[in-house]
Amino acid sequence: MMKLHELLKILPTGVSSPEISTLPNPEITSITSDSRTAGPGTLFIAVAGTTDDGHAYLDEVYRKKASFLIGEKAYGANDSEKKSYLQVEDSRLALGLLASAMVGNPSREMLVLGVTGTSGKTTTAYLLESILKAAGKKVGLVGTVAYRIDGKEIPSTHTTPGPVDLQNLLRTMR
Repeated sequence: MMKLHELLKILPTGVSSPEISTLPNPEITSITSDSRTAGPGTLFIAVAGTTDDGHAYLDEVYRKKASFLIGEKAYGANDSEKKSYLQVEDSRLALGLLASAMVGNPSREMLVLGVTGTSGKTTTAYLLESILKAAGKKVGLVGTVAYRIDGKEIPSTHTTPGPVDLQNLLRTMR
């Protein structure tokens, strides 16, 4: 859990517009960009996706009593809604930064390797995992086929997990 003001302080200059001290300061217990999981204690961040726009769910999330809302588009028909919302330049960036901060920035305490390209990513990641294990390193893997943490394999649900899921996986690995 973290207070909202503490979380918002990590946003880079230009991402948040008003003075943080003018905003409410609720306790945040979780961060989400999925309106279905929003509720009391939740910081909801609206992100525009390829098929759906999280901003379309701001009213629903507000009615579900999410603790605070963030997005790129203007929001708030009344003062109560406006006080519970922060408009930022890049909500996708805010989501990544805040999701990491919420779980203690786990990637700062580990070596993180990324594999990109058109083909061979899974094979390359598995080879790296094998080499590092053979060298006596503790290794976690986030891949297209599965996530591996301490020898346990979890089937992956997405090619790339979203920021909240990724940060939670990294925290577990740490």
